[in-house]
Amino acid sequence: MKKKVLEVMANFGFKLDELSEFAFRFDYEKLHMLLIFNKDDDDYVQFCVPCLVERGDIDDKKYCELMNRFNNDFKYLKCYEVDSEMSLFYEHYFGSETDYEKVIEHILDWLRLGALKMLQTILKEKEENKD
Repeated sequence: MKKKVLEVMANFGFKLDELSEFAFRFDYEKLHMLLIFNKDDDDYVQFCVPCLVERGDIDDKKYCELMNRFNNDFKYLKCYEVDSEMSLFYEHYFGSETDYEKVIEHILDWLRLGALKMLQTILKEKEENKD
């Protein structure tokens, strides 16, 4: 599965920077993204938009509220805190699927849309805190 996903990403024109055997960095629609393979499960992959906001950039209570709200609102996407930073993930199990192109395109579209919505909300929150 890893080989097929990397092939599809190359066919889409993405330049992947290898961070480790299981992690790659790439840019999409002005967003920095990560592609992460699970070393213990060959059919499982994560796409991530890291560091949308750092803890402390907005009020701590609002930070937690935003994370919870996004996790409830987005069906496929989940926010996790990694190293005191809120990141957006799409996790997928390929299993017996064969249309990798369609699935990966769907994942990237949802991540782009979710990241845009999150960044708009975070910027609005930062502006409100300036007042």
